[in-house]
Amino acid sequence: MSVVFGFDEKKTIFHRMNGASKLLFLLAAAVSTMITYDERYLLALAIISFGLLAFSKVSLYKIRVVVILMAALMLLNLIMVFLFAPNYGPELYNHRTELFKIAGPYIVTTEQLLYESCILLKHFILMPLCIILVVTTKPSEFAASLNQIGISYKASYAISLTIRYIPDVIKEFRDISRSQQARGVEMSKKASLISRLKSAAAIMTPLIFSSMEHIEVISNAMELRGFGKKNKRTWYRYRAFKKLDILVAFLAFCVIGTTILLLFVNGGRYWNPFI
Repeated sequence: MSVVFGFDEKKTIFHRMNGASKLLFLLAAAVSTMITYDERYLLALAIISFGLLAFSKVSLYKIRVVVILMAALMLLNLIMVFLFAPNYGPELYNHRTELFKIAGPYIVTTEQLLYESCILLKHFILMPLCIILVVTTKPSEFAASLNQIGISYKASYAISLTIRYIPDVIKEFRDISRSQQARGVEMSKKASLISRLKSAAAIMTPLIFSSMEHIEVISNAMELRGFGKKNKRTWYRYRAFKKLDILVAFLAFCVIGTTILLLFVNGGRYWNPFI
């Protein structure tokens, strides 16, 4: 059975790094993917991203449910882009090369494929980096990292609790699902997809009430301990920046700098190979 998506203790260079430096690199990559549509640069970043994922020794098999869900969302995104804007690529690049027609206005063009490949590469850049950040960073250390880069410690702690609570929600969902199956509710592959979706939806009500109860318990515990009374707080998992973290932060600024440079080289956000 796959384990839940969360911190996985291992002895790698990523586990020894400060969470803030990993977060800065992720934010730099996210900003770059939002700004540029230069497929050459995006391809290079995607290769680097997957190389880092392989180097981090993260077991994709253990988190295969999350990976499959991310892949399904990426595919759905590409399909929806084509359904609602099948001619956006040709309009964007001011060029049209038709490959084959599907039906009506849905004609596959080289320009549309190039545009959607840019979108796919953006996902390929961010997905491995997000996995590395979550799997190699302890939630409490992640909260301290957010506070290090200037985010309020209250907001940092809220994000940390959210990440920490995800495995509990998944585990509780599985427990409720097994209880339902023990009562005769079929949720295996033997049942139809519609039946399984209805059964899964029925689980949401007890899961929501259980989650609200946990939230109330945690809120009361934090309030009794005086959380939020002071403007600052110390962190048990605080980790100071080392040479490697400074290097990663520098590389993050290099990623942003290269993206800005490409804006001047390409004369805008888009690289047009058709001119």
